[in-house]
Amino acid sequence: MAIPRWERAAESDSGAFVAPKDLVVHLEYSYQLGDFLSGNLPPSRPGSSSLGLPRSVTPSGLAGGSSNSVGSTTSRESARPPVLLMIALIANLTIPLIVLIVYGLNGEWIAHAIGVAFGMFLGVILLGFYRQALNLRRAIGRFADWRISSTSLATLIATSAWLAGAVNLFVVCWEFSRRFTE
Repeated sequence: MAIPRWERAAESDSGAFVAPKDLVVHLEYSYQLGDFLSGNLPPSRPGSSSLGLPRSVTPSGLAGGSSNSVGSTTSRESARPPVLLMIALIANLTIPLIVLIVYGLNGEWIAHAIGVAFGMFLGVILLGFYRQALNLRRAIGRFADWRISSTSLATLIATSAWLAGAVNLFVVCWEFSRRFTE
């Protein structure tokens, strides 16, 4: 874009400088701050936003991109919550619970340490992957959630796994403290 040059007015005897036409057009639409806050914005030109900025081009498959463009996904499964990660979250919840059921509050500290690793650490990591996959699917613009919010369900499952892992951690600490007192 060329920088506008100020031109000397041909009809002016005073020798005053006149702004170029582009600058005059932009100055015609200058508004007060109150007009901006009240929503009275100048009319937008085709190909620009309402603030006069050029519209940004969005890649296909993201919000604002067309759904039938090259590279976009058309399968119905891509617009649903990630089922495999939900199954992994549920399986991750069962491991610390099974350790608690099988060994109880008195038992092998190694088994409870495995329950801690799965419940407290792997559950949080899986929840992060689930939320990332869910956000990518929502960005497509065609996301359809389950009747129960999949985000709330995944968070509840991961929190339950974390609590079961915390109980396993309590058992591990209890077993280690018994060694010092015996």
